[in-house]
Amino acid sequence: MQDDRQAAAAFQAALRERADLAEAAVNLGIARQRLGDMDAAIQAYRSAVAIRPDTLSRIAQAVTADRTGLLYLDLGALRRRLGA
Repeated sequence: MQDDRQAAAAFQAALRERADLAEAAVNLGIARQRLGDMDAAIQAYRSAVAIRPDTLSRIAQAVTADRTGLLYLDLGALRRRLGA
């Protein structure tokens, strides 16, 4: 729970085994975001939305969290960024 690098590695491993795990993709995004790698976080969030579109609300909350987060005042802009 406290080691974002290990968490990211675990979520990536889970996605290699089962590419349809939307929650693993969301959590990978959160771990990458906490590590300060927003490009990788957005890619993981994009994957999650592609797998399961209803993850968008959780991503919208997560993307604003932490010191490295982004604030979207327009949900449509976030949707476009994620290809949702």
